[in-house]
Amino acid sequence: MEDNPVSKTELEARFPTEESCFDYIFKTRWPGSPACPKCGSFRVWKYGTTLQCSECRGSIRFLSGTLFQDTHLPLLDWFRVMWFIVSQKNGINAMVLRHNFHLTYSTAWNILRKLRRAMAGSVDHPLEGSVEVDEAYIGGFKGGAKGMHASDKALVVLAAEFTDTSISRVRMKLIPSANAENLLGFIGGCVKPGTTVVTDGWKGYSGLEGNGYRHEVRQIAPGKKSLPHVNEIMNLLKSWLMDTLRGNPSPDYLEYYLDEYTFRYNNRHLKSGGEMFYRLLQLAVQTPPVIRDDVRAKKSEAISHDTLPAEINLETPSY
Repeated sequence: MEDNPVSKTELEARFPTEESCFDYIFKTRWPGSPACPKCGSFRVWKYGTTLQCSECRGSIRFLSGTLFQDTHLPLLDWFRVMWFIVSQKNGINAMVLRHNFHLTYSTAWNILRKLRRAMAGSVDHPLEGSVEVDEAYIGGFKGGAKGMHASDKALVVLAAEFTDTSISRVRMKLIPSANAENLLGFIGGCVKPGTTVVTDGWKGYSGLEGNGYRHEVRQIAPGKKSLPHVNEIMNLLKSWLMDTLRGNPSPDYLEYYLDEYTFRYNNRHLKSGGEMFYRLLQLAVQTPPVIRDDVRAKKSEAISHDTLPAEINLETPSY
């Protein structure tokens, strides 16, 4: 949408009322000529905050089937929260959102989880060309066991699409173990067949060629990084998690943070905060309603992992 707001001041001016927010959601959800979602007819019209059909006499509310369905928070607040989130260089945690918008902690926590669920929808197009893949452990604060034997660490697999000069896009996923089933399943879900996949010599990647990929193995040389692109993403993720959470992310909710980081990184080239805001709104209206049980966490756990200072360790597993 070319008329998206380009600054916080313009956002405030563009959306002074709930009606103006509803109108913007309508244009975002049904760009061009809207069609009835029930019968497909184009003989529809707006009536208040619903889309009415003259053919089947059906109707649908603008927010039905979206992330905003049944929300008790005014759309004015949703828009301001979304702008605040995308305008930050780093992510924010629930305590920061609570402080800035005078929300309860529970409300702030659930808003962030829902928006991160929407951000997960930003990975529709598979990676292609040349892609590096590797695994990394996040966590491990108790010391002791290293690598795959550390039970207090979360294992994340990362993929970085790259050219000769830069990284284009990334994908990442929390996995229970670095076996062939999990690694090949991750690659099959986010990398286009025929792509050159570059990995280290871990045996979990040995079936790539049989699954339609070109497989390049790079052995680790002393003093050098065999997978520089994915290692760069690992380091950036480590820094981002530290700045965002200021604490140890729970494995139960780490996937949400991975979704947000992926969204931010893959949309880093958008020219303005308005484009990021509009992209997030697009995803929100395409995301089905998220019920409370899907994003609920124990209050003590959420607080401890969202607010307490702690160091985040990120290391490549050694097998």
